[in-house]
Amino acid sequence: MNIQDALKEIQSWLYLNGIEGVAQGEYEGKPCITVYVSLPNTETILPTVYKGFKVVIEPTEQFAIQGGPL
Repeated sequence: MNIQDALKEIQSWLYLNGIEGVAQGEYEGKPCITVYVSLPNTETILPTVYKGFKVVIEPTEQFAIQGGPL
């Protein structure tokens, strides 16, 4: 499985409370899954590895849409 396929599979994580976003990142020179979380302890519900890719937690503020309609 490649990283793009893994990212498609985890889009459902965005419906979990406290998860603001998921993206491809890099960890120790290899592709990883970066998960942006806005609530403390959210990482306890996530795996540390998914489909062979390290899951890296990045604390963030709650994401909001800025500007007008797309």
